[in-house]
Amino acid sequence: MKKRIFTLALAAALCVCALGAGCKDETDGEDITVYMPDGAPALALSGLMHEDTEDDGVSYFVVNAAQIASKVSYTDTEKNADLCVLPLTAATAKLGTGENYQMVGAVTHGNLYMISKNAETTYTTDNLSSLIGKTVGVLQLASTPGMIFKTTLAKNDLPYNDLTGGAETADDKINLTPIVTPEGTPVAQVLNGMIAQGVDLFVMAEPAVTALKNGGFQTVGNVQTLYGEQGYPQAVLVAKKSLVEEKKDWLNGFLTDVAESAVWATLQSGETLVNAVQAHFEDTSAVTSLNAAVLNGEVVSRSGVRFEAASVCKAKTEAFLQVAKTVESKAVIPSEGFYWLG
Repeated sequence: MKKRIFTLALAAALCVCALGAGCKDETDGEDITVYMPDGAPALALSGLMHEDTEDDGVSYFVVNAAQIASKVSYTDTEKNADLCVLPLTAATAKLGTGENYQMVGAVTHGNLYMISKNAETTYTTDNLSSLIGKTVGVLQLASTPGMIFKTTLAKNDLPYNDLTGGAETADDKINLTPIVTPEGTPVAQVLNGMIAQGVDLFVMAEPAVTALKNGGFQTVGNVQTLYGEQGYPQAVLVAKKSLVEEKKDWLNGFLTDVAESAVWATLQSGETLVNAVQAHFEDTSAVTSLNAAVLNGEVVSRSGVRFEAASVCKAKTEAFLQVAKTVESKAVIPSEGFYWLG
């Protein structure tokens, strides 16, 4: 298998090999498509995109998070992505039978943090109950981040109250309200407005959390730590069943590259990372949400960027989904065939 070498930022002599595994001769002349949402999942594959060439047999595409599920949903399956990064809950809901796609690994493992301008404490499992009676703004409360935070509260035996749809706040529960950010409105402006309306703190995702620190916010809780068990698979990589069956050796090599790409990302400048992601937007007029000024190795690590093969994270994935099912009826427990174990 042809390899390309990434020179790492820490030392010119230190290299990570095996990135960019896909070659035309090894993909039988086929162009394999890889889709991913903007943000932390794109950071996980940024090394591969940085070293992308026209003749390696692989095409990478970054899309807005709201569009990513469509890339595995076309009736004409030829239009669907060969490999796609999806939120775990979306992947299991759409593809959980394992008939058309299988999960080959997880690329991010939680990037949610609690932030506040006013909190005087850092929340741990010992004092998380002090949130009862408070109102917490949650990023994408109705989808994956909201499900993750609710699951975390459930694991800690804490009652919550979903205010979506105009429900009244409750003094004996943790009140959860959605963060709604109109297009073009700065997130900090939205959060400040919610503070003025009585919201006490927020659940947001890296790398946006670091950017918000410049606006006076501080981290007051790590959702991954509160969940326990070394976090949870948040974004997973799925592969077409036909790719799994017909190109097993190529796929194994590609997954090695994905793992090394994640390591590479922790050693690069923000500018290098943003350039790699921006250059691969399917919509060439779109602009990445990533901010080079706040990206560094620590922030990439806080974004949960790390690859684990499905064979490694299957048990952890199943455990998370079992708890998630108790708090969200729409959570799906996938079949055994959903997991590709190599």
